Amino acid sequence: TFRLKTFVANRVAQITEATSTLSWHHVDSINNPADCASRGLTPSELLNHSTWWTGPCWLSQPEQQWPSSNLITEKLELPEVKPEVILHISSRDEPIQSSFIQDLITRFSSYDRLLRVVARILRLSNKAQHVSY
Repeated sequence: TFRLKTFVANRVAQITEATSTLSWHHVDSINNPADCASRGLTPSELLNHSTWWTGPCWLSQPEQQWPSSNLITEKLELPEVKPEVILHISSRDEPIQSSFIQDLITRFSSYDRLLRVVARILRLSNKAQHVSY
């Protein structure tokens, strides 16, 4: 779950801790209650939408009567997945003087975090220059 964004990774962790993957079943998009809201149904339409409240009709039947699916798993590009960042760093055998930039790079756990901190510093610096006392 480390490649997932924080909110999604936390939900996935909660679900995997509370359930066994052997009890998981696939629900296609047409029968998925979570998709009802994303299809543009209004709140008043959701009030009377049985799939929204109880799930697909086959869910109340014995498990042996549930539809089976032959899923082909493939790598999907999901919006919840963090984009992979590849940082190439080259080094020399001889020691070099540590620079401010190198210190920043080693201080932060990820490139994204480094960018956020540097951006915040630049914004604060810019604001401080424009403040008149």
